[in-house]
Amino acid sequence: MQSYALKGGLDLSTSKAEVNPGTLLDCLNYEVSDRDGYTRIAGFERFDGQFRIAEFRSVRMRGELVSGSFLPGDEVITGGHSGFVTSGPRGAGWALYMLCHSRDPWPLELPATITNLSRDGSALVTAADLLPDPVGKQKVVNTARKALADAARPLVGLVPGNPDTPVAGVFWFKNRLYAIRDYPLIWFESAKQWPFRVGDQVTMPGGVYVVIAVHYTSQAYLAGYMVLWPLGQDGKPMTVAPRPGDQVTRPSQYFGFDTAGSAMGELPAAMMGPLSYGDGKATVTSPGESVQPENDDLSVRAYRTPAGLWKATASGWQPVDLKREAQFSSGTSAFGQFISTNIGIGAAPLQSGYKAGSKALLDGVDVTAEVAADDGSGAALTGNVSDELRVTGCELSAIPDTATILGIEVRVKRHADVGHKVEDYIAELIGIDGTSTNKARQVTWDTDETEVVYGGEDDLWGNDNLTPRTVKDAAFGFRLVTQAVDAVPQGAINRVSMQVYYRRRDAAIYVWTGTLDIPVNLVDAQLITGSYVDGDAAGWLVLDIPGASWAPSIGNGMQIRSAPAGGGDLLATVSSGDQPIRLPGWPDLQANRSQYRFLATNYYGMADYEAVYGVSGASPAFTYDGSRLLWIRTPVDPQQDLPRHIARHGASLVLGYYQGAYILSPPGDPLNFRGEDGAASIEIGQHLTNLMPAMGDALLVVGETKTLALHGTDADSYDQQTVSDNRGGIEYTGADIGRLLVADAVGIAAADATQAFGDLSRSYLSMKVQAWLKPRLQAVANGTMPLQQVVGAIAVRSKNQYRLYFRDGYYITGTPTAASGDTPEFTLQRYFATAGDPDMPDQPFPISTVGVGIDDLGRERIFGSFDADANRGYVFEMDHGTTFDGAPYLSYVVLNPLSFSDSVMLKRFDRMFVLGQAEGYAKVRLSRSVNYGVPDGTKAFPFTLGDPLASAGTFPARGVADAPIEGYEVTVRFESLSDVEGPHTLQAIGTDADPRGDSRGHVRG
Repeated sequence: MQSYALKGGLDLSTSKAEVNPGTLLDCLNYEVSDRDGYTRIAGFERFDGQFRIAEFRSVRMRGELVSGSFLPGDEVITGGHSGFVTSGPRGAGWALYMLCHSRDPWPLELPATITNLSRDGSALVTAADLLPDPVGKQKVVNTARKALADAARPLVGLVPGNPDTPVAGVFWFKNRLYAIRDYPLIWFESAKQWPFRVGDQVTMPGGVYVVIAVHYTSQAYLAGYMVLWPLGQDGKPMTVAPRPGDQVTRPSQYFGFDTAGSAMGELPAAMMGPLSYGDGKATVTSPGESVQPENDDLSVRAYRTPAGLWKATASGWQPVDLKREAQFSSGTSAFGQFISTNIGIGAAPLQSGYKAGSKALLDGVDVTAEVAADDGSGAALTGNVSDELRVTGCELSAIPDTATILGIEVRVKRHADVGHKVEDYIAELIGIDGTSTNKARQVTWDTDETEVVYGGEDDLWGNDNLTPRTVKDAAFGFRLVTQAVDAVPQGAINRVSMQVYYRRRDAAIYVWTGTLDIPVNLVDAQLITGSYVDGDAAGWLVLDIPGASWAPSIGNGMQIRSAPAGGGDLLATVSSGDQPIRLPGWPDLQANRSQYRFLATNYYGMADYEAVYGVSGASPAFTYDGSRLLWIRTPVDPQQDLPRHIARHGASLVLGYYQGAYILSPPGDPLNFRGEDGAASIEIGQHLTNLMPAMGDALLVVGETKTLALHGTDADSYDQQTVSDNRGGIEYTGADIGRLLVADAVGIAAADATQAFGDLSRSYLSMKVQAWLKPRLQAVANGTMPLQQVVGAIAVRSKNQYRLYFRDGYYITGTPTAASGDTPEFTLQRYFATAGDPDMPDQPFPISTVGVGIDDLGRERIFGSFDADANRGYVFEMDHGTTFDGAPYLSYVVLNPLSFSDSVMLKRFDRMFVLGQAEGYAKVRLSRSVNYGVPDGTKAFPFTLGDPLASAGTFPARGVADAPIEGYEVTVRFESLSDVEGPHTLQAIGTDADPRGDSRGHVRG
């Protein structure tokens, strides 16, 4: 018996006579992980913020059986929790072990009745606690997980938007996922009577929509396309997709004034006042072929197809209000002072003052008066095992809608009666999106009245997404649940009050038409040219205009003043109509062959100033802090101010441009790129493809055929040095896994290697997979085989992995291990659906966007979306669950040939032992071929890795397959096809080979 450790990853280059038999000839959907061997990857599941589909709770319930029975596998329900029994009692008392879904509320309100839905059974639960792992047989746990996930999956929605385009971008920020997707769009022809305009309401079979952008492709406004926003549907997709031939109509009167000309650059100049015309009508037509990016030199263009930003919440995808923008000129010194005092970095933290609730219920009984006044007449506890107080409706209306919430503080005056003992059980915020930290104090209440403080000025209770609208909602408040320490707890709660700490980031200004005021909240002002001191400042305003529609509210030439009715200081003059802030859409990214790229960081000293900075290659850079999105415009020509790459260097924000330049903001001022303030611009002489922060103070700047390193911390000390004059990288392939890796037309290499040996300065780490990888990398370079082209790379830090994605759904994973040193071990994965027909191709799921973030529990979360008909518009959590969105997925490894160091001896290969790890067990199939033949799985021998009756948990596992065959060498394939099993790891094999004789050649006659 000979044993072989399974390690080393793919090796497609070493000769078959010398190759390590533990390496791979082929693989799919196995990876090198933190365990030795090859681990089957986890799947992906859709996500919209409500819950994680493959996240479950294991609960132990204790109490008393009332009737009937409970058996493993039974479906049960209790107190809003539905789930499955995984095990019965293991001790003398009555207990039940249950697996339920994480979307069910927790803690369980006790006492509670648990009911068996599979057979007659009922019990009273008096105690319930969470367990770190499921209890019971793994097979029962697997079945329960699948049933719970299958029930939850249809409840998750897609990102609203244009059904013909995928999600264009995702990012994780403050424990929240955000997604970017195009607005619904229709093509039309035969428009009659009058051109469609921004702000028009139009009706079609799918519903009523507002026109938010319109483009004409012919003269006389006869044909083009319009971008729409659904009315009264909370941004949901069209209920009925429009079809060619459908009629689009609009009302016969249009009020307001239109600035589509200045906003989009394609329609007549702004007009003001009511416009009368006949009913506008148009016919929906097909958009024709979608944009297919070419591989020749780009002609970059600013975006024309707008997209919106959506956030994943406990209620699913919700639209983010991106505010409006307009240009200003003639900005005065008074305006400069106004900005520094009232908005942005100069805004000081504020407090709401302590507010009592307008409604308080103790176990459902109104006790508002008792807990609102600090007069000693508190609300008495009922003497139950547990009491619940809910206080809501605190008067917080003075907090501006654009403020940033910094902390929540709740003060509770309470006492226990002499001779009685009471403790907190739950102390949490209610009426919020997401979860709240339980701040219960596990100490016995004092018998003297004591004021206890929960939270504080910088405490968000584990929820970074509290907004002014949340805390001002009537349902927002505080929940306190007590638990008895003695049989009849007695005590009282005298007063509950709440204070909110916030930072204001807007200020009221007044746009004066000469006869009337338009009240506006100024969210931000960006100076582009001139100075406030000289009175010639010009730039952009971000505005929150109450009641504004998609049509403009202010116009060119109006005054911006600090007081109403033309009073106060003249701050500036409006120099364009206002328009909604919109993001670039998918067709523009495709036309520019660009991607959304994001950077979450904090350039300031206060924690609440953390923000996401982003680029798209089709618009200026932007930043989003959770409540406002600001464009970061630079002195670059507006038609060329389309950065594609973003990084942080020291205290500066760095933007990289396709044309071959990168610009750095002044240190500590990421929104400012004015040279006179300390910004810098540096050119590299060729197209820029990647920006990567390196060790120390270095920034790695990668071009198509060169690599440079920037040192220094400001414009006076910047020093650009050459790393390699002849090696660059393919765009978007750079990633940091502890080493900076990048792919070029030859392979994957360390981008930060020094230039020590001329042409040999780059040592490729992917030589063992060049046969598979190189044709794909060169498809990018020469424009062939577009379905094999690179999408981009990410670093998965929790697995120390470099992942490089391709358009046909494949990605290659490189994982350095202790045995391999700095050289990664490579494996292949693919997102796809099998055709089910051998004559039909499989359906790939090409990645349209992928993002990585760390949640508040320290878990790395990976999210992505696909440009595929089967799942377009959904965002998925990767490396999560046991299915590809509910479907089983094929995984296999093919080992390099086993010859037992003797390739000229005919042998009989007998049974094979497989060693590894599994969640209980894994069903595996073995197939084999001899004499360098490659098994394809068509004739396979099933076996089980581990014990099918094993208890739940991950354990070392063994399996054996009897599959005798004769040959000089044997090549084996292990495959798995499952939608219920957790990941397993193949770590070693052992087999025997009996000699059958030497090969001495043929006798020639």
